[in-house]
Amino acid sequence: QAQDSYNASGAIPYFLRPVDQITAFFDGLELLEPGVVSVPFWRPEPGAPAAQPIGEHGGLARKA
Repeated sequence: QAQDSYNASGAIPYFLRPVDQITAFFDGLELLEPGVVSVPFWRPEPGAPAAQPIGEHGGLARKA
């Protein structure tokens, strides 16, 4: 409901995707560690405070 209200506001639309759909964008590529994870968990700085998961996921891959 919040997403629908935001998209109806005239702002640039925001589309929520499940993690498996995000992971599918990397098909045919070499997904780097740690894979598709909550953004704060993707290669945190050494000694950084413990991260808390958020509803945004990402990853990095390279062409094999």
